[in-house]
Amino acid sequence: MPPITPRGLEINADAARPLDAIALARTMLRSAKAAALATLDPSGYPYSTATNIAVDDAGKPFIYMANLSLHARNIERDDRISITIADMDRDLLTTPRLSLVGRARRVMDNEYEALKQRYMERFPKSKLYLALPDSRIFHIEIEAVQLNGGPAQNANSVTPRDLVEDLAATVA
Repeated sequence: MPPITPRGLEINADAARPLDAIALARTMLRSAKAAALATLDPSGYPYSTATNIAVDDAGKPFIYMANLSLHARNIERDDRISITIADMDRDLLTTPRLSLVGRARRVMDNEYEALKQRYMERFPKSKLYLALPDSRIFHIEIEAVQLNGGPAQNANSVTPRDLVEDLAATVA
């Protein structure tokens, strides 16, 4: 998948201020606790909601959802999604925003149990809803990345591979 750009327009990198795009994107993804999640409803319209987000040891994002939710049912029909991470407490046009496009892959068995534990450590109240029988965890298979670092700091050079790293080695 090509980089996400505004309707095929290239971003003029010469007009941008210097930006360590990969480091910023990794930091945003690792530290984010919430994200906007967009799925496609059966008619093809986007459906957006807010959700918690976490990353596994490789830096790969994952999300929880109940199977009865609209977004979970949308993913069953069409697994294409978009996630946007930003500091929602600030003026969004002056702060970095990270958009990820890809597919939601349901996590099963031992992988589910490991990610469930990690999720509960990050979101302690999730023990309540993760105990429900329709709980699901989905890895986000990132296909494209767009980082808007704030005014004059767009970056379309960050790749999905740039976001994946062994986080276990960095945890003290």
